[in-house]
Amino acid sequence: MTLGDRLRRWREDAGLDQEAVASIVLVSQQTVSEWERDKSRPVARRAVRLAEALGIEEAVVLDAINEATTGRVLRRSAPHGASALSGVSIPEDFTDEERAMVQGYVDALSERRRGRVGDEPGSS
Repeated sequence: MTLGDRLRRWREDAGLDQEAVASIVLVSQQTVSEWERDKSRPVARRAVRLAEALGIEEAVVLDAINEATTGRVLRRSAPHGASALSGVSIPEDFTDEERAMVQGYVDALSERRRGRVGDEPGSS
């Protein structure tokens, strides 16, 4: 099953049309159509809104995007004390800043999954 097939299935399971997904993810309906036809892929930064729109976990969307892009699935969790990126293949041409951004994103997702982010008083 291709990424496009998965996105279409998830969208249909959520009872949404492409326009509804597009408005939630902040892209055009044409972009959603291209994703579903495997003409293009969503970038990882769209995964949070895409997951919210489709009613599935962010990690599932990220894994599907990563698998379609690299042929590999991101590890969803790391052993206690290990780097959250152990076992993840980051392209060698990524700069140190880009690697830090990936690490920061993975750390933020890990913290969120453990319930530490968004639980503080005054956060929304």
